Amino acid sequence: MKLFKSFIFTTLLLGLCSLSNAADSGIYAGLGLGKVNASISKGVDLTADFKGNDVGYKFIVGVHPIDWLAAEINYLDLGNPDSGIYYADSNGISGSVLAIKNVMPMLDVFAKGGLINWKAKINDDTKKLFDRNGTNPVYGGGLIVRLLDLSVRAEYEHFNIDQGGNLVSASVTWTFF
Repeated sequence: MKLFKSFIFTTLLLGLCSLSNAADSGIYAGLGLGKVNASISKGVDLTADFKGNDVGYKFIVGVHPIDWLAAEINYLDLGNPDSGIYYADSNGISGSVLAIKNVMPMLDVFAKGGLINWKAKINDDTKKLFDRNGTNPVYGGGLIVRLLDLSVRAEYEHFNIDQGGNLVSASVTWTFF
């Protein structure tokens, strides 16, 4: 966690430096890494509540056609959270629209909303208890620091996968065109 906080602090500090004008639009790709928090209430499949944390990652492909708008697709691996009783495995593909506001020469804030097509499994030591998939809303927001064609972002995303999941991540993207 200290490494993650140091990374965010360094990124924001670099964003305050006037290095050059950054690319505002184009097609971009990147990857992110962060902490996943998942929870599912007990019910038909589970005899106890499930709450667990793990490391998750995502691959990002997007288009930023105008200064205040972007659209992107993410492949998300939401890790393997473990509650001590249950073990989860979740992933999905999300599509989101980002509303972007420039607050400083190289610093943007954004809000995002879209849909995630997900698949989740929960097992205990003996058998598979939960195996579902679906399409649900996803929303979030964060900061983007732009350094030429390279962008670094700190982001929060909430996934309405059954009872819910969150991903707090740091991502790097590269704008190609």
